[in-house]
Amino acid sequence: MSEIILKGKGVWFTHPVTGEKIPLSFPLNRDLSDKFNHFHFNPHTHMPFEGIQHRWGPEAIAHKTALDMVKQNHPAAIGGYGNALAFARKQLNSATRAFNAKRPGMRPVPIPFVETNGGVPTPEVHAHYKANHYGVYQVKATPADERQTHDQRGRLITMHANNKTGKLGRHPETMAFPQFYEYGRLMDANGVRTVMGTQPHIEPQHIVMDDRGNSPLKRYSSFARDPYGDSSSMGSHSRMEMDASRHYPAANPSSAMGMLPQRFFVPSTRGAPPAKIVRILADRFRLPETLAAQMARTPFAQLAVPGGRGSGGAKTQLNKLTTQMKDVLEANHGQRNHDAFLRHRDHIKHDPHWHGSTDQMHKLREILGLAILSQELGPAGDLNRLMPGKADEDIMRGWGQYAIQTRGELQPFSLEESGFATEDHASTAGSREPMKTSHLHHDFPPHVSVADGYVPTGGPPDEAGVEAGVRPLDVDPELGLREAAGLPFGVGASEMAREQRSAPLLRSDEDPMDAVMRVFENVQLAEARQNPLITKDTERHTVEHLAHTFGLEKRDVEGINATMGHWTHIAEGFQVKPHVVGVVKAALSRREE
Repeated sequence: MSEIILKGKGVWFTHPVTGEKIPLSFPLNRDLSDKFNHFHFNPHTHMPFEGIQHRWGPEAIAHKTALDMVKQNHPAAIGGYGNALAFARKQLNSATRAFNAKRPGMRPVPIPFVETNGGVPTPEVHAHYKANHYGVYQVKATPADERQTHDQRGRLITMHANNKTGKLGRHPETMAFPQFYEYGRLMDANGVRTVMGTQPHIEPQHIVMDDRGNSPLKRYSSFARDPYGDSSSMGSHSRMEMDASRHYPAANPSSAMGMLPQRFFVPSTRGAPPAKIVRILADRFRLPETLAAQMARTPFAQLAVPGGRGSGGAKTQLNKLTTQMKDVLEANHGQRNHDAFLRHRDHIKHDPHWHGSTDQMHKLREILGLAILSQELGPAGDLNRLMPGKADEDIMRGWGQYAIQTRGELQPFSLEESGFATEDHASTAGSREPMKTSHLHHDFPPHVSVADGYVPTGGPPDEAGVEAGVRPLDVDPELGLREAAGLPFGVGASEMAREQRSAPLLRSDEDPMDAVMRVFENVQLAEARQNPLITKDTERHTVEHLAHTFGLEKRDVEGINATMGHWTHIAEGFQVKPHVVGVVKAALSRREE
């Protein structure tokens, strides 16, 4: 079958054995539909998940928070997970009271966990949360006293569906979390680093989650790659299950450096080198500035350095080179070596400690699969012959130094012990199966509870475009950009305008997507600089101070600063709050000026 191209929509389940990807929809079993949250139904069996505890929304919030607290060795988690869970329950109840206090005269949101006469939260969840009732999604900038929490008949809204049906029809997307802001503030005040409380919804992968924090589900945003077309883009739970059966050892860009053809280390002669990558190589790895600039121009830099653009789609030098590899090895879909390429790619283990982005890891597995294929083909597949290029010795020594410092516990990737994989991995076979669609619904089925008059018109933040810590946005009549509400035009938007005018929208040698990302980054940065909650934390702006303040490694701070994209998604990737991303970006951008 041809690959299905989705704009990242949908909640997907990856079968832990076969690798088959199945989109989630509403439960088919009417009798069980009201007894479990709708994300807890395995779309493969159409029955509740086995081996993963069922949780309603408040339970999912507390569970994820407790796991994060234990991981951080938070003082309230001393004694173990149970203490952390009790703490999270108490904070969620307090956050709900704070939320209700902002809504005088409005219907209060029920206190999530039933309390004893002494006010101690119990594990019992209030009955109103034990329902799947779909209602309108409101963006995070919506004030508490304007947030719709109940429908016209007084029923609590607990679920959100997707706003655009597309190929997957109508389906559950997230659970409601109206008191998210108050909960997040309490977490900040108590020094808890968690994604809970950063958005007005709960992600499916945080709802269906085992005791180790792994999930077989993943919701794909509009920025994600096709979840059906690439077996590398599966949830953490499925990936860990399947890694045990992969033929080749784990790899990261630094450990796989020796497998790549010379062309990966030949610098481009067009345009200026990426400034952030130059800075990482020169400052952190003590490489000469001129050498760092040359290294930053190479396709390998995009693959191996935090902030490099390893994602599919954009016409970067890295992606152009990968496409050329497929062409010369005849590994494109329908060509004679395509199946062998998939076999090798899907037998490569992920490095769970890789310090770069997930997109870079996806790209590495694709490139390394092609490199293994070239060796299997022998002299006829010699990539240095098919794609000639000569790397400078100084550049190769520089990358060798970088690789030694960044490959972690992995040894240089080698086929000496493993040999070539001769049978397809389960994920390869699974990805070739047609997508199951018989269980999908065009719209809400009759047995699903929907708020009166509700028609989905909004969606989670990747569609709403509202950033953490930024107030409601208005359109600047001159630029069409957005600026903070309550600020006169000329304060927020005009600063954005100056930043945009100071840098050309598109250099002659720049990829169009790079220009878009650069503009998007500048817009987010300008908005952050108008946020006093961010600017107050940027006075002492060294990497060391930021790392100490937020309990991060210095490399994480550099990685956050170097990574471009939607700051909410960057925060998810680094497991920090979006506020932290804003502070790091704003602080270190001042250092660069």
